[in-house]
Amino acid sequence: MHYRIFADEPSARHIGSAQVRRGPRMVSVHATTRLRVQPAVASKVISLLIHNDGGLTELVEADPGLCAVIVRAANSTHLGLSRRVGGVRQAMVLLGQDAATALAVARTSDLVFDGDDTTLPPAWFWPHAVASATAAAGLAKGTDVNPEHAYTAGLLQNLGVLIDDRHEADHAEIGGALLEKWNFPETIVAAIRNHHRTIDDLVAPLDRVLAGARALAAESGVGDERPTAAVRDVLRALDVNRSLAKNIGSDIDRVLGNLIRLVGAR
Repeated sequence: MHYRIFADEPSARHIGSAQVRRGPRMVSVHATTRLRVQPAVASKVISLLIHNDGGLTELVEADPGLCAVIVRAANSTHLGLSRRVGGVRQAMVLLGQDAATALAVARTSDLVFDGDDTTLPPAWFWPHAVASATAAAGLAKGTDVNPEHAYTAGLLQNLGVLIDDRHEADHAEIGGALLEKWNFPETIVAAIRNHHRTIDDLVAPLDRVLAGARALAAESGVGDERPTAAVRDVLRALDVNRSLAKNIGSDIDRVLGNLIRLVGAR
């Protein structure tokens, strides 16, 4: 099944600087780097302010760019939290609905639009992000991994692909460096950096859950065009039965269908 859940132009937003190691040298992800927001979601966020509709949490959970912005704000040092926030829902509770809405609208109402189709993220990007997030949360429920953290890791695994930067090939390291700079939990940062490693090479529980989630997303027809573990190897490595994997596949189809209806995309 193929899902199209974004419009024809990317939306973008400037983000802060970070240093990313590329081989023996450092690559700067600087202030002019842009983080795209799904245009259909951006339009819907703006309509929330105009019409006072509900559904902001669902929109933020459907878009990596907005998720990164909201969770980053909750992890700002001025809030003085003793533990880092790793999930959208906790972040929105801490920020408050009004502040979260204002922040989301601020990040989408003054977007930079670029009509050059070569700058568009690949067609698989948003469906794969949501599918992986759904699968990761499902797999986490049978482990010690926080399901909300697993969802965030799945949604943000390819964050670096959203960055309009010539070093896009290093997207796992770029995404990890940004999330580290933004005070995301270390487990999420590590999972993002390691998400293209094979599941048998991974030790950390969240790293392994994310690897498994990518495989289940690919089996559902929304892969990221990169190699993933065979589902049978995922079931073995995570000690997951086939019935749970089948249920997660159904969840992926349901969530993507709901997303299409939510944003009114074609």
